[in-house]
Amino acid sequence: MKDNSSRIRRHLSRSTKAALQLLGAEVSVMRKQKGWSEQELATRAGVSRASLRAVEKGEATVQVGIAFEVAITVGLSLFGGEDAMARQWQHETERLALLPQRVRTRSAGQVNDDF
Repeated sequence: MKDNSSRIRRHLSRSTKAALQLLGAEVSVMRKQKGWSEQELATRAGVSRASLRAVEKGEATVQVGIAFEVAITVGLSLFGGEDAMARQWQHETERLALLPQRVRTRSAGQVNDDF
């Protein structure tokens, strides 16, 4: 019997699929506007040409770090740029500090709201 556990297919929402396709299209447009070949961008980003092609096709199998590195290498501004990302990261870090470190699963039993 063949083990297919590493090939589990996940359902992606339409929004996720659209975001992947948009990122891929933007990378492709920017690469072509710069006059770079697939191989040139792949080399600059430190990824394989196959990974670059997967990013440009909007495939969900690409690691997010690779997709971001390709996008930044080609000149796309992610999350509003570095300054905006730094501010937002600081804000989220402060919010996380106010929340519990762990979230426990609630039991499926009745909720005791008699207090």
